[in-house]
Amino acid sequence: MKKWSFLLCLLLVNQFVEACQCDELTPLSLSSCRPYEFIFLGKVQEVLPCEKEVQKVVFDCKSVFKGTYVDQLTLEFECGITACSIDFVSGEEWLVYAKKNNAQALVFDFCSHARKLPLKGQVDYQTELRGTSFFQDRQFLADNFEVKKMKQEGLQQKKYEKVDPDLIPVLLGSGLMFMIVGLYIVRKRKIK
Repeated sequence: MKKWSFLLCLLLVNQFVEACQCDELTPLSLSSCRPYEFIFLGKVQEVLPCEKEVQKVVFDCKSVFKGTYVDQLTLEFECGITACSIDFVSGEEWLVYAKKNNAQALVFDFCSHARKLPLKGQVDYQTELRGTSFFQDRQFLADNFEVKKMKQEGLQQKKYEKVDPDLIPVLLGSGLMFMIVGLYIVRKRKIK
């Protein structure tokens, strides 16, 4: 009986505990940069609180290696549901590799190549894991991508903005209302 109780407890605990596990991080290369839609060097401006298992962090962009230059950028990442979270602190500098989700928001993945600029005297454990330092990664990006430091003028690609999820029922309801009114008007004209 004790064995079954122990196994049951072990299974229940296993359901609620998630370990953070990433595949082996490959050295930075052009092919490893391909999946990322936005790569930049930025300084953390503000870290917003975790809401609905999503946290946002606002960066001031210093250099953009891949993507269109912007002064500030907001990234989203999962929080509160896994052990795979990063504690961003205002004032830190990061090399960030981001992808877009289905809603076209830039998202940060814990298992990406992103890394923080280590402070003087601070041990950079990422160097041991990857075989390259923060400065070597930044130099690789500068050597292989056109660094965008200024806003581009002229014709810009159309950007699609994410719709606030709270507005979706309102938009659907108003669309349905227009369809009903239109159907009513068409039927009324057919009767005459």
